[in-house]
Amino acid sequence: MRLVILSPGYPAENDPYNWAFVHARAKLYRSAGHDVLAVVPGARTRWVFEGVEARQVPLKDLPQEILVWRPDVVAVHGSYRKIIAAARRLQLPRVVWVHGHEALWEWGAFLRGASLRARIALAVKTPFRLLAQQVRVRRFLRSSRFVVFVSAWMRRAAERHTATRYPHAIIIPNPVDTELFRYAWEPTRLRRGITARSLNSRKYGVDLAIRAIARARDADLRVVGTGALEQSLRRLAQSLGARVTFTGRFVPHEDMPRLYAQFGFFVAASRVEAQGVAMCEAMATGLPVVATRVGGIPEFVQDGAGGLLVAPGDWRALGAAIDALLADPGFAAGQSWAARQRVLETCSAAVVIPKELHLLAEAAR
Repeated sequence: MRLVILSPGYPAENDPYNWAFVHARAKLYRSAGHDVLAVVPGARTRWVFEGVEARQVPLKDLPQEILVWRPDVVAVHGSYRKIIAAARRLQLPRVVWVHGHEALWEWGAFLRGASLRARIALAVKTPFRLLAQQVRVRRFLRSSRFVVFVSAWMRRAAERHTATRYPHAIIIPNPVDTELFRYAWEPTRLRRGITARSLNSRKYGVDLAIRAIARARDADLRVVGTGALEQSLRRLAQSLGARVTFTGRFVPHEDMPRLYAQFGFFVAASRVEAQGVAMCEAMATGLPVVATRVGGIPEFVQDGAGGLLVAPGDWRALGAAIDALLADPGFAAGQSWAARQRVLETCSAAVVIPKELHLLAEAAR
């Protein structure tokens, strides 16, 4: 098949985290023998990232740019205004993926203003923007051939927030390349924790992970990722005397398995999470997870079968769970093996990619 991926963003050398989970499946589609082109709205430019061709095209030219490439089907990720406008102008079959807040009432926009006046302006504008987004998303999803949610929680949340049901919806998690992320856990590294997150949003709860490590008795934490919150998170760690270090740089995806092999557990302290791809990749290498029971996380980590779950936002319980994991190496070893098995069963690329390709081929008929 010839597949076009249409999304609001795509990774590049200077922005490697930008919709990286979409790029991960693009590479797997190519490995399965399909032609893939990634298209993003914006000022015209083109690049190749890890073997995948990407083009950024002005919105008015985007439909023609895609049609000239003669795709069989369009995979739409991120149903925002420009993406919906572009997709509607294409007389092509489409499958739409819903990943998170594009289908939710996302009130965090209130807090993004740099000044009091800016925050007041956002407080006035945001409800109308959110309402318009939900109306657009509902119409768009209902008119698409198939809709894919990455977790059952994501489907329930989207149906609740958009006030409708999607009977043509299918639940397929984001894929994990379990050939790349091989089992590599060693009990001698158990006390070393890691979290891999974008540091551009509080929703990933890195601050909670830092507080949990400060409370834990004998563990340290490596924070992998960069973003606007990095300096404030560093200050928090320093003020608490937490045993936390930061990479301060982007780590290429293919290097993550070797990095995970140096650690003993993964912390996923999210406030909101549709799935947790980095968490699942860490689990594939055998890292037991200490996580908050939010969103789709319990669909991939069962308490006592792959890791330990605590109440949302409870960093004290998170620290206690880390202590419990480290106190019993035999228990931790069992959780490590269960974490790997859980990923193999639920979201390994060997399970997910054939489902996605079958769905895309079905839509293209």
